Amino acid sequence: MKKKVLFRIGSLRGGGAEKVLVQLLHNINYNLFDIHLCVNLKHGVYVNHLPEKVNVIFLADGLDDIEGGIHKFLNKVRNFTYHHFYRKNPKILYGYKLDKDYDVEVGFLQDIIPDIALSPIQSSKKIGWVHFDINADKLKRQKDKILSALEKMDSIVAVSKMVKDSILLNKPHLKSKITVIYNAIDKLEIERKSKENILDFSFESPIVITIGSLMKYKGHDRLIDAHANLIKNRETRHHLIILGEGDKEFTTQLNKQINVLGVRSTVHLLGFKENPYPYLLKADYFVLSSRAEGFSLVVAEALALKKPVISTYTSGPVELLQNGKYGLVVENSTLGIENGIKRMMLDSKLVADFQLKSSKAILRFTPKEIIHKIEQILIKND
Repeated sequence: MKKKVLFRIGSLRGGGAEKVLVQLLHNINYNLFDIHLCVNLKHGVYVNHLPEKVNVIFLADGLDDIEGGIHKFLNKVRNFTYHHFYRKNPKILYGYKLDKDYDVEVGFLQDIIPDIALSPIQSSKKIGWVHFDINADKLKRQKDKILSALEKMDSIVAVSKMVKDSILLNKPHLKSKITVIYNAIDKLEIERKSKENILDFSFESPIVITIGSLMKYKGHDRLIDAHANLIKNRETRHHLIILGEGDKEFTTQLNKQINVLGVRSTVHLLGFKENPYPYLLKADYFVLSSRAEGFSLVVAEALALKKPVISTYTSGPVELLQNGKYGLVVENSTLGIENGIKRMMLDSKLVADFQLKSSKAILRFTPKEIIHKIEQILIKND
């Protein structure tokens, strides 16, 4: 008999965890599982990319689907009510929107794990998926709530060893519950998609690229400052390409910053790209400027296309790059990013060495092996 599995997530925006979940749902064995997906907000670029075999439940409409004014305000109020009502009354949620007979329930992002802990289904196996360093500033407000919910999980998946360690630093007795499962990287699929023709890319080398949601913790502001400093010093002229969308206030701040620094001609915010790989392929260097990270799917994708990687010192990327073996790991600061770009651009031997090693770096993340590990943890009875 198939296992009835419920995955829960906040939205389907263009983030790494959301992308990983969609990839998982496309590759999981439907002969073994009856898959259900509960999404809090019907919002994000991956809403229309879900497999037909998945039974999808949206708890509320996305805010971006409604134009401004009173309608958007009323929608905000309605969605706020939905979230708080269902969280305070999980028995109503599971009787009205969700079924009452799931075998397995998965909180696929750390901020959803408390919702899984509140499930009224006593018999279900509960799994918490942690994509981020629990001790990062980004999770400061939610940390205690997440850690408390992790206590109630039957199994915990950490996307890197350093994420696992961040949990154990707070809850060492949970060690036996935690399994490290890396995000899968389909190198052949990335290479295939990278060959797609693009029309909005006519920049001269050298080109530095970064890809990720426009959120403060991603550090785009520091990357732009580092870029401006390098341009000002005239040592390493280059174009900076930023792919992604996200927080509107932060995006406005970035545009203002670009204008104030006078780098509008060399910094290019190209928005979210459903297929970012042709842009990544055409770039010369990839930079991850994050203040904090979990696994960092995009670093692995850059390695798949043999791009020299410069990353700030954060948990997942350090592990991915094996502390500098497969890419340049720099101080987590504007100066660190600036020095890293400069060093990479001026040291062709270093670039060649990283490109030579890049294929080895992602051998641990083959989809077949990763999906098998996930299926086993869903099947296993604790």
